[in-house]
Amino acid sequence: MARATGNQGDPQEIMARAIVGCDALHPLLQTSVYSQFVSGAYGAAIRDAFLIVEERVKATSGLKGEVGVALMRAAFNPSGGPNTLTDMTLPAAEREKMVDLFVGAIATFKDPVSQKVLGNGSSPSVFEALTFASELLSYLP
Repeated sequence: MARATGNQGDPQEIMARAIVGCDALHPLLQTSVYSQFVSGAYGAAIRDAFLIVEERVKATSGLKGEVGVALMRAAFNPSGGPNTLTDMTLPAAEREKMVDLFVGAIATFKDPVSQKVLGNGSSPSVFEALTFASELLSYLP
C-alpha cells in the first residue's frame, strides 16, 4: 500500500476521485464511504470502511461482546466453534491465514495512526485501502 502524500484540494486529486466509480466498491461501502472519498475526507472514509467490516463480522458471527482484533480472532478461529466464520472445509493453514488477514486489516486500518498516514495520502492509495475493505466484505456471508 502506497503511503504517498497528496493535496486533497489539488485539481488532479479531485479529477482522480471523480473518475473512480462507486460500483468498484462493495455495496455496503457505496454510500457514506464513497461520499467521504470523493469529498476528500480520506481518513474518515478509511475509518468508516473498516468499521463497516468490523460491524459486518460482528453481525454475521453473532459475537456481541468483542471488538477489533479480539473480534476477528474469535470470529475467524481456525479451530472452529459455534460463532466461527471460518470455512472449516479449508486446510488448517488456509484457515490460519484467514484469521491473520482479518486481524492484520483491522489492526492496521482502524488504527488512528494508519488513518492519519493514509488519510493524507493520494486518492489512489486511499482507494486501494477501500478496495481492500471491499474484498474483506466479499468473504463474509
